[in-house]
Amino acid sequence: MLVFGAGCETPGLRDDPARLEDRARSQQEAGSYRAAAQTYERLAARGVASQRNRYLMAAAESWYLAGESTRALHNMRSVRRPFPAQLEPALQLLAAAIEVETGAPRDALARLRNLPADAPRQIASDALAVGARAWFTLEQPDRAVETLMERELWLDNPSAILANQRLILEGLRSGGTAVIADTADPVLAGWLDLGNAVSDTAGDALAERAALLRWRNTWPTHPANTLLLPDMLGDAGTLRIPERVALLLPQTGRLEGAGAALRDGFIAAYFDYGDAIAGMEIVVYDTAELGAKEAYRVAIAEGADFIVGPLVKDEVAEVAQLAPAGPPTLALNYLPTESRTPSNFYQFALAPEHEASRVAQRAVAEGLRSAVAIVPDTDWGRRLLDAFATELEGLGGKLLTHSLYLPDATDFSSVIQPILHLDRSYSRNRALVAAIGRTMEFEPRRRQDVDFVFVAAQPRQARLIRPQLRFQNYATALPVFATAAAFSPDAELNRDVNGLIFAATPWEISPDPDTEKLRSTISRYWPARAQHRSSLYAMGYDAWRLVPLLAAAKDAPLELRGMTGELSLHAGGRVFRHPALARIENGMPAPLPQLETATADANSEADKTTTEPVLPGGSGSP
Repeated sequence: MLVFGAGCETPGLRDDPARLEDRARSQQEAGSYRAAAQTYERLAARGVASQRNRYLMAAAESWYLAGESTRALHNMRSVRRPFPAQLEPALQLLAAAIEVETGAPRDALARLRNLPADAPRQIASDALAVGARAWFTLEQPDRAVETLMERELWLDNPSAILANQRLILEGLRSGGTAVIADTADPVLAGWLDLGNAVSDTAGDALAERAALLRWRNTWPTHPANTLLLPDMLGDAGTLRIPERVALLLPQTGRLEGAGAALRDGFIAAYFDYGDAIAGMEIVVYDTAELGAKEAYRVAIAEGADFIVGPLVKDEVAEVAQLAPAGPPTLALNYLPTESRTPSNFYQFALAPEHEASRVAQRAVAEGLRSAVAIVPDTDWGRRLLDAFATELEGLGGKLLTHSLYLPDATDFSSVIQPILHLDRSYSRNRALVAAIGRTMEFEPRRRQDVDFVFVAAQPRQARLIRPQLRFQNYATALPVFATAAAFSPDAELNRDVNGLIFAATPWEISPDPDTEKLRSTISRYWPARAQHRSSLYAMGYDAWRLVPLLAAAKDAPLELRGMTGELSLHAGGRVFRHPALARIENGMPAPLPQLETATADANSEADKTTTEPVLPGGSGSP
């Protein structure tokens, strides 16, 4: 923290200002920076000239700590010349801090280099912290860490050293993967490796714990092991590792394959994160043989303190009736919406409705608001249509019309032509031919008020619908969106649906390290299944990662970047899935980038223009 009040106390203040100053200090120490800033401004307004500058600087510091750089600058500009000598370093330090926050880290470093060599100890220490933030902003993590390593030498109590080490880790975590030079100082190399270890674990407390334990084994004598690692590993508030987990899944019968994929994904996560837990036991109960209710009762009788499963919707409803008297349970399907959910009962499913909602969100984000839909005349098709339309219209879009097709259809012209009004174009042409008595060159025109098409289809139907849309609508630029069901892992088959945008699990479409790790684990332990890309492997993997988060606290906020998508906990114990998005290119899925809104960009530009430091004196003044 920057310090402007300490060491500059002016004696002889009247009683009332003294009490106000005590209040301001207490507010700042309690983290109530906005209140502290307002109190210091009151003091500045009533203070004599010799005190006013100090109060304005203290107010500026508090506004800065409150995240309001513009108001901090306002107070700094109000500081009157001449400055007391002891305020000049503090003024320049705060100016440098604001320059880092407003996108001018090089100006900040130049300003810091001009601080006097005999600046107070606190100013010198804070200058190193500001300089480190500047180097992190410049994407030079090695320089940033070296600066904070130097700062640690100035600190003389464990809490300050721990805070400094947290600055190192948070700076590294937010900066992505750092390159570690072979000649790097061992302490620096250890810090950079720690940052790399945890940079991809945001929102996944279990993954972070595993990364920290692996790092500790690699760097047992590193200074971070003294304070930072024990502090982080000792914070178990977000995790509780059950001792015995019962997995209720079909292991025989018609759903044996689905049960096996879920089981293998669950156990693969156990292997991948095994160093983050101690003593967990997983026991699998065959619901096809025992029945879900009996499997649940046996699991509890044998000491299970967390239940995962069952899979079949009817069985989930049966187990939910027993759950109030049992341990926390993560069912692998959803209860009916109207069902009452026990407080310790959670539900996780690969609901295709999530995918339909997601493509509606993406379309609107791209400025596409008017849609037509083609879905099968089945319960599945109608559920997807309802989810898609509800999300689209909730975002201000409009479903113009939809058309149903028979599941075994091969010719979709009678489905496509009406929703694009091509049938009207053909009718007009026939009427004109009849009127003039001769044929003419004719090209049908589709309706012009549609922005995109939503398709619910399995791979075979998708491979027929997509080319027929191209042929029928005479406008190949019309985007087509679908759910994961339309995607096939066979690249040759997918060539007929090139350009299709669909929502699916990251496991199916993403080449990132996490998905590759899962595939590697499955290949290592179950090589015969390594070529299968069933999303149920990913679901099982995510289920295991959810267990310690759900076991820790009932209905606590939960977010997890999973193999099946971004996961969050909603009302009624439902784990909601935010799928990934991809476009099929040359038969292969290419993940779509995140979109940035124009409003955010405009606000960013406005911030740059309204918060540029214009300060009295100092090397960084314009």
